[in-house]
Amino acid sequence: MNDGVRLDGKWIGIFVAIILFAVAAAALVTYRVVDYRVLVDTGLVAGDPRDRDRSTPDLGPTYDLGVKTVNLATEPLGGTHYLRAQLVLEAKDDKALALVQERQAQVWDRIISMVRSRTMEDIDGEAGLTRLRGDLVGSLNEILPGEPVRNLYFVDLVVQ
Repeated sequence: MNDGVRLDGKWIGIFVAIILFAVAAAALVTYRVVDYRVLVDTGLVAGDPRDRDRSTPDLGPTYDLGVKTVNLATEPLGGTHYLRAQLVLEAKDDKALALVQERQAQVWDRIISMVRSRTMEDIDGEAGLTRLRGDLVGSLNEILPGEPVRNLYFVDLVVQ
């Protein structure tokens, strides 16, 4: 009496499995495509080399300031620590680099003064080091005319 097509449990299960597989595959493809584009946009992976040339900032001339060991501020509990670093300074152009080289004594005086005022806790971790770098660049640009310092790189760093 029932002339219609009858679906039993086996066929319904297969149909549901196919639908679920198709949805999962579509979601995975969408995630991979969108995720890759986000990574390229943020610069975490290399995209088209032509795009990379436009997004990479030019590196200014650099000057190796050498290695110095500086005592850190005394901890509240009396601990004594020091920072030993090799610093490379990036200037905005060759003229600015010449100014930095000319006034190297003032540059080191400012760096040493700023580092001595920090505790080990102040420079602990990536955030502390980033904050120190930014403070040093800002302070050097205060004492040197024309804000010649673009960045400061810690090439070698030991904190004990």
